[in-house]
Amino acid sequence: MDSLDQNRLVDRFMKYARVLSPTLGEIEFQRLLLEELSALGISAENDGSGRNGAGNLFAVVPSTEQSLSPVLFCMHTDTVECSGRIDPKIVDGRIQSDGTTILGADDKAAVPAMQEVLYWFKETRPPHGGLEMLFTWGEENGHQG
Repeated sequence: MDSLDQNRLVDRFMKYARVLSPTLGEIEFQRLLLEELSALGISAENDGSGRNGAGNLFAVVPSTEQSLSPVLFCMHTDTVECSGRIDPKIVDGRIQSDGTTILGADDKAAVPAMQEVLYWFKETRPPHGGLEMLFTWGEENGHQG
């Protein structure tokens, strides 16, 4: 595979967007994220600093080339409050909410994009420095994570 898989990326975003994860209520989304990282062979540490088991998640893909510097990617796992079920739609090639709720694209667009990058690294195996990923909680409420 020479390029990223757009269908996999969109499918994952749609799946993530449906999971409610308001600040201090990120745990369900974080559990799903941990499962999917594990399926990629990546373990993540949870510092437990959030609420109900949520926390900052830190994962590392070890370097394959020691002369290359590590790169840190930082994303957050919470969204603003939502008053109902999120039901994203694809309309004219664009992803949008159904008009009654938020879409939650901040930051649920970055998380599946990062995972697609991880799939690309796993499938193409280019030489790389360490890939460090930090998924914080509580960003929408003053970056508490």
